[in-house]
Amino acid sequence: MKIIRTEEIDGYTINTYDNGVIEKYITGSKTDAEPEPLAPQPTNADILAALQKSQQELQQEAIDSYTMELMEQGIL
Repeated sequence: MKIIRTEEIDGYTINTYDNGVIEKYITGSKTDAEPEPLAPQPTNADILAALQKSQQELQQEAIDSYTMELMEQGIL
């Protein structure tokens, strides 16, 4: 596979190869540096744990709010 034509148009470099493949990339974006690794995606267990913690926090806030109302009304 050999490049038969290279063009630079509006900040893009377009290479055309002898087998018909066309490669287009932003000029200056190709480097020898390794790309930074992506952060790992959360697993279903991580998401479920976060939701349960969030639900427990909401329940505790509701209980605290209800208790404060009862104390303000002199019931507790």
